[in-house]
Amino acid sequence: MRPKGVFRFHSGRGKGPLLVFIHGLGMSGHFWTNPEKSRILAGNLPLTTLLSEPPYKETHPPRGRITTGSPPSELKSSYHDFLAAGYSLLVYSQKRPAASADILVEELAGILEEYKDAAQGHGMVLIGHSRGGLIARKVIETTGFKYAGLITIGTPHRGSQLARIADALSGIADFLLPLFEGKERGSVTSTVNRLLKFLTSDAIRELLPESDFIKSLNDRPSPGIPVMTVGGTDPSLFKVYRWYENCLNEDEECLMFKEIISFPGILERFLPQGMLPDEFRRGRGDGLVAIDSAQGIDAAKRVTVALNHVWLVYHPEVRREVEGFVGDLI
Repeated sequence: MRPKGVFRFHSGRGKGPLLVFIHGLGMSGHFWTNPEKSRILAGNLPLTTLLSEPPYKETHPPRGRITTGSPPSELKSSYHDFLAAGYSLLVYSQKRPAASADILVEELAGILEEYKDAAQGHGMVLIGHSRGGLIARKVIETTGFKYAGLITIGTPHRGSQLARIADALSGIADFLLPLFEGKERGSVTSTVNRLLKFLTSDAIRELLPESDFIKSLNDRPSPGIPVMTVGGTDPSLFKVYRWYENCLNEDEECLMFKEIISFPGILERFLPQGMLPDEFRRGRGDGLVAIDSAQGIDAAKRVTVALNHVWLVYHPEVRREVEGFVGDLI
């Protein structure tokens, strides 16, 4: 029987290390294997909300309706690349994704104990997104398993300022409600409440730079373990549009929608001038993690791309870099 917390295990052809995928805060194993099924804000919104392009004709909503845009037609992560290449893979899905880091470290260490032989002497490569990269670091520091490498993607190695914006956003619902109509207002209120609850959670506060957890991490990963870090510099996470014109029978110049709000653009209305954290500044962060934090540990390879916090996992350019790094470890 598969241990709790193991979302998926695939026994490969023994060509290299066991690759262990670790998702971030509030996610599940779907984040790696079936991104279209993954949801955010306690299931209130699909993950693809953070990956969408402006709406287009083929997927337009009814006139007057709001939309977050058109999601990608297909999403693949490094999990799919390594699956096709014949590696052994383990996807860890946290039983309590909002639990403290110490609980998750202990949980993952137990799973690695169960599956260490699947590495067939090659060792394990831990691949963590966001907080998952910090969990991976702590597991490496506190266990004696054979590790072949560590890859962190959008990981706040020096912490994140995200928890500090909760107070500033306390009045965001009052600002947003006039922009929406009827039943839409109930959805907006629910989403905002879930966002504020998320930002004030203990799990988020644990990521503040001065938290005990962040300070407990070694300044350098364990000696001899190759490290790759990936960081993004595009903080644009999502936009909300209102589709107000049916243009199916019009020419290509017909304006079909209007942007209502964007994140982090809306933060400028609530944060004092000059107080916008680097996490939300173009060229300095991916919308949740500042680039200085994402690249804040010693690494043999550093990749910086103009992508947001979630696109970092699915973009072909990053996936090629990850695949190449693992290939060099063999």
